[in-house]
Amino acid sequence: MRCKIKISEQLAVIGFSDFSSSALAYPAISTIFIDKHVVGVHAADMLVDKIEGKAVEQKMVDVGFKLIARETT
Repeated sequence: MRCKIKISEQLAVIGFSDFSSSALAYPAISTIFIDKHVVGVHAADMLVDKIEGKAVEQKMVDVGFKLIARETT
């Protein structure tokens, strides 16, 4: 079913993780980019601490993000 909604004029669409297919879609989808390497480093550090028997508390880590604005916003 088509609703004939004009993307970016009537409805903004945004994705997460900046998959390469987001840029190839029509219209190209705006996304939020988060550096997976930075997330992985923090997760690995916590895992190593846990394996070594250290107390690992739940915490929030700011890894930053970047808006990749394309045609849907």
